[in-house]
Amino acid sequence: MPFALKNFISHLLSPGPAILCVLLLGCALLVGRRTRRAGRAALVGGALLFLAFGFGVLNGALERLERTYPPFPGDDADFCESLRGATVAVLGNGLAPVDLPARFCDNDCFRRRISEGAFVAHKIPGSQLAVSISGDAPSSQKSVAAQDIATTYGFETNRVAFFGDARDTVEEARTTLRMAGSNRVVVVTSASHMPRAIRIFKSLGCDPVPAPCEYVFFGPNARWAWYDWHFGTRNFDRAERLMHESFGLLYEKVRK
Repeated sequence: MPFALKNFISHLLSPGPAILCVLLLGCALLVGRRTRRAGRAALVGGALLFLAFGFGVLNGALERLERTYPPFPGDDADFCESLRGATVAVLGNGLAPVDLPARFCDNDCFRRRISEGAFVAHKIPGSQLAVSISGDAPSSQKSVAAQDIATTYGFETNRVAFFGDARDTVEEARTTLRMAGSNRVVVVTSASHMPRAIRIFKSLGCDPVPAPCEYVFFGPNARWAWYDWHFGTRNFDRAERLMHESFGLLYEKVRK
């Protein structure tokens, strides 16, 4: 599937566009005399989807997706030693072009990924850090941001490499493996994105070690309780993340 088409479908399968499509379908069906019942059903369905997303009925599914892989065992010295010389791959999250200093072109998701990547790389002796700096920011801003990252996290220039031309996780994986020159790769990305990332790396012949981060849910406080059930826009964000990753996983299954 072409990249542009895949990207379009991915954005279409989000709470807002999904609800809008159902409602528009309902309105269109109301015009015809024979399809009015189906139109009313579609409108009711759109309203129910709106309430379901807003009240977070998919939160549990997102939490389970995030817990597919455990956090990287950084306190296990023997395990870290067994990965000596590995490449720590930090997947990108899109740096935006800004008219402020380059350090402002990143985002919370990317900062959490690079922070975990630095933690893992410092724990693994002789490791190399490979960071994907994706997004629409110009190469000059990405270059400055890369230098800021290396300085902030105390990495020597010969231990960290940046690349900014990968458009998706598949291209990031291919570039990382080409740079690493081996299958000793630790993958750092958002916990909800990790299952798809690991599947992609494995499809390229790699046996990656997961290092999830940027969790949405952190523990028992994320469990459902009737007194926590409230309507909120953050639940739409969580539903969008789940739907995006679910589509991505499905695409990777059928792609092969």
